[in-house]
Amino acid sequence: VICTGVLAGDDGRKMSKTHNNYTDPKEVLQTYGGDALRLWLMESPLMVGENASFDEKEIKIKQKNVLNILWNSFKYFVLYANKFGWSTEKIENSDNILDIWIKARLEQTQKLVEENLQKYTVPPAVQAAEDFVDDLSRWYIRRSRGRISNGDRKALSTLYNILYKFSMVAAPIIPFMTESIYRVLRLSDGPVSVHLVDYPKVDEKFLEKHSTIFEKMASDREIVSKVLALRDSANLGIRQPLSDFKTVVEVNYPEIVKDEVNVKEIEFVSELENLDSNYVVDEWNIVCLNTSLTEELKLQGELRDVIRNIQKARKKAGMGLGDKVKVTIPASNIHKKLLDTYST
Repeated sequence: VICTGVLAGDDGRKMSKTHNNYTDPKEVLQTYGGDALRLWLMESPLMVGENASFDEKEIKIKQKNVLNILWNSFKYFVLYANKFGWSTEKIENSDNILDIWIKARLEQTQKLVEENLQKYTVPPAVQAAEDFVDDLSRWYIRRSRGRISNGDRKALSTLYNILYKFSMVAAPIIPFMTESIYRVLRLSDGPVSVHLVDYPKVDEKFLEKHSTIFEKMASDREIVSKVLALRDSANLGIRQPLSDFKTVVEVNYPEIVKDEVNVKEIEFVSELENLDSNYVVDEWNIVCLNTSLTEELKLQGELRDVIRNIQKARKKAGMGLGDKVKVTIPASNIHKKLLDTYST
């Protein structure tokens, strides 16, 4: 049995027509949907017997930061699966470290969700599902974008498996969106509804085998965060390639980190000392970033800006992925250099 607390109006007082201190429930459902309202309620203090005030802003945040991100991740998979004619008959196992990590994250998430729902401690279960959606979109898909957009079968297979299983894992928490996702991804001989599927089992052997991957990836992401902060303080946008950074913390997956922070090289050092003036150091003395720009690096930065502007123009014009376009670039010395260097 779950005993809930009392839900008050947005002014902290008991909900009342006289006070007019609540939003019409029908309006909430029509504006944000049942999943957003459910997410907010299930993660609120109400689920552990404490009181809470109705907060429409928080429901809106659930819609934006959880549901929209999950749905966009699903649409992203469908877009490229259709483009490359991928189907469940072409599922392949992968030894790519990001593919292994996201699978391990899902197993870890499912374990947290299941254990907490079994104990009737609902808010931690909801938080675990929300954290996974964030990791799926902001780390796995973003770092795998090149592979997925090029039709890499192992990447597409991984993303399919993750979305398919997550639809089952999160079905008690996000019942409507997971149903929509499941119905598109389900195997032909599977139950017609995600709510008719047996709850999946946690792959304990896989989790045990890759038990160190979470700490390693978290450490690398912390380094990434520090380098990006240094970029920001030096007013160097992420599209501008840089030569290197040094760190006193060992980087576990250097290729992933280099790609994320857009640097050419990473150097592991015992301490940050004898640095020239081109290096900026973070406040914890963990990483230092080389901010000097060679002509070649500047040209590569210009190239990324041009590509970005072309992509924006394509989107604005409503062009599809396979549509070819003619591009006119303003005449300038820098654009001539770009064409001479990178046109092939």
